[in-house]
Amino acid sequence: MSIVELNQVKNKIETNFDGLIDLNDVKKVDSKSKNNFFLTRSLAAYSIGYFAEVENEIAANSVVDGAQDNGIDAIYFNEKMKILYIVQSKWKYDGKSEPSNGEVKKLIGGIKDLLNQRFDRFNDKVNSKKSTIKEALYDPKTKCKIIIAYTGLNFSTENNKDVEDFVNEMNDTSELVSVIVFNLKKLHESLISKSYGSTIDLNIDLSDWGMKKESKNAYYGQVSGIEVAEWWKNYNNNLFAKNIRELLGDSSINNEITKTIENEPDNFWYYNNGITIVCKSLTKSIAGGTTHSYGHFDCKAISIVNGAQTVGTIGKYLEKGGLKHNLEKISVSVRLISLENSDRDFGKYVARNNNRQNEIKNRDLVVFDPVQQKIQTELAIDGISYHILRSFEEKKGQKSFDVTESTIALACSMSDSNYSVQAKGNLGSLWDDIDKPPYKILFNRSIPGYYIWRCVQIQRKIDFEIESLKRETSNRDNAIVVHGNRILSHLFFTDLNPGNLKDIDLDFDEFIETIDFKSKINTSYSLMVEVISDIFGDNTVIPILFKNNQKCKILVEKINEKIDQNYVPSYVPKQHRLTDYF
Repeated sequence: MSIVELNQVKNKIETNFDGLIDLNDVKKVDSKSKNNFFLTRSLAAYSIGYFAEVENEIAANSVVDGAQDNGIDAIYFNEKMKILYIVQSKWKYDGKSEPSNGEVKKLIGGIKDLLNQRFDRFNDKVNSKKSTIKEALYDPKTKCKIIIAYTGLNFSTENNKDVEDFVNEMNDTSELVSVIVFNLKKLHESLISKSYGSTIDLNIDLSDWGMKKESKNAYYGQVSGIEVAEWWKNYNNNLFAKNIRELLGDSSINNEITKTIENEPDNFWYYNNGITIVCKSLTKSIAGGTTHSYGHFDCKAISIVNGAQTVGTIGKYLEKGGLKHNLEKISVSVRLISLENSDRDFGKYVARNNNRQNEIKNRDLVVFDPVQQKIQTELAIDGISYHILRSFEEKKGQKSFDVTESTIALACSMSDSNYSVQAKGNLGSLWDDIDKPPYKILFNRSIPGYYIWRCVQIQRKIDFEIESLKRETSNRDNAIVVHGNRILSHLFFTDLNPGNLKDIDLDFDEFIETIDFKSKINTSYSLMVEVISDIFGDNTVIPILFKNNQKCKILVEKINEKIDQNYVPSYVPKQHRLTDYF
C-alpha cells in the first residue's frame, strides 16, 4: 500500500466526521497532537459505522477514547442484532506500522474489565454508556465483535498469538467473541467495496422454476449448494439486509444445517426453509428457453432478507474444507422478489414478515408433546393454568405459568448443574428435540404436574431474592449475580432436596413458609464470590465462566463442600427484606 491509499482513507474519514468528533478534552494540546486525536477517534467511529452500518452521527457518539479508556476507543451496542462492538484504533502516519504488543495487551485487559463490569477502571465516556453496556452483557444472546483498526499493514506473530489466545479463552463454550484486524489494506478496500454505499448484483440459475403471476414480479425455484457457497465467498455478510445481516451466530441452527450437508445432502431441500432475496430489479434471460427446468435470472441490487443461516453455513462449510461433492448434491429453495414496481416500504415488510415466521422455533414444538398436554390437564383440575402456546407466555400469576418458567425451574432443580448452565446460556437447546434428552429428562410421564408447579413457585421466590441482590451489588459482584443466577438456583434446589416436593401429601404452602430464601441465597452467593476468587482468580471473565459446564461443575462442587462443612463466608451481602413476591 502507498501513501496514496493512506491519504484516501484520511480524506474519507475527515469528510465523514468533520465537526462530529468530541475533542473538548484535548483543547489545550498543540495542533498536530489535536489532529492526531481527531484522526484516531474518527478511525474508531468509521469502524463502527462500517461494520455496524450506522449513521456517522451515531458512530461518532460511540467514541470513548481519552484518558483512562483502558485501551478501548469506541463502544456500540446494536440492540436489535445483539452485537456489542468494541474498537481500538491507531492512526499510523507512515502507513506501515502496527499497534504495539503493549497496546494489544492493554485492549485485551480492557475488554476483560468491561465484561466484568469494572467500570471504576474506565473514564466518564465509558461510564456514560454503562446502562447500555450492562444491557448487552446481561443478554445471553449478545455476541462481541472486537475491531482493531489501524492505518498500517503488519500484525506481528506476537500480536496474533495474544489475540488468538484471547479469542480461544472467550469462546471456550461457544462463539461469543470474534476479532477483526482492520488494517490499511482492508480500510482502503472498504472505501471501494460493493458493501459500502453500493450494491450487489447476482446472476442466479434456478432449476424447476416458477413465477408468481400477480402484480409483483417474483420467481421461485432451486439453486445448487455450490452456487450459494460462491455467493458467500464473494460477498460474505454483505449479502444480507441491515435488519438481519448479523444472524449468523446461532451455532445450534448452524450445526443442524451442517449435519444435513454432511449426512443427508439429498434431503436438504426437504429440511431447509430456503432463501428469500429481494432485488431492485429482476430479469429472466432467454437462456433455457420457455421450459421451466432451467432459468437464468439477472438480479440487480440484491439483499437476502431471509436465509442468512443457510447461506452462511453453506459458505463456511466449504471454507473450512467441507466436501464440494456434498454441496453439489444440495438443492436450496430460493424466492426472488423484485421491488421495481412495489411501494417504497414493500421490501421492509417482506424482510420483517419473513423473519417473524422464523420465530416458530423449538419452543413452539413442545405443543405437540403429549406430556405437556398431560401436565396441562392435571394442573387444570387443581385450578392452575399452564400455558403451552407462546402467545400466553406473558400471562404469569398466582395460579398460572408457562413452558419457559417450567423449563427453567426444572433445569435448575436437576442434580446435574449442566442443565442450569443450558438454561442460562442457551435455553432453546433444552427444547431441541422433544423425543430425546435433555428435553425428555426434564419432561416425561413420571413428572407430576403438581411437582412442576411447586418448582416454579420456589424458582419465583429465588428470582425475587436474586433481583434484590442485583440491586445491592455493583460492577464485578453484580456480574456474578446476573450471570450466576441459574447456578444460584441450582445450589438452592440441591440444598432443598427437590425429591421432597414429589410427596403428594406435602403441605406445600406450609413447607415453603419455613424456608429462609434470603439467607440461603445470600450464603450461596457469598460462597460463590469466594470460590470464584480462590479457584479461578479475580481476572476470570464472569459471563464466560457461567457458560462453561466443566467450570460450573467445579464451582458447584466447591461451594457444596463448604456448605457441608458449615463454612461461614467472610463476605456477606447487605441484608434486605423479603416481601410477598406474588
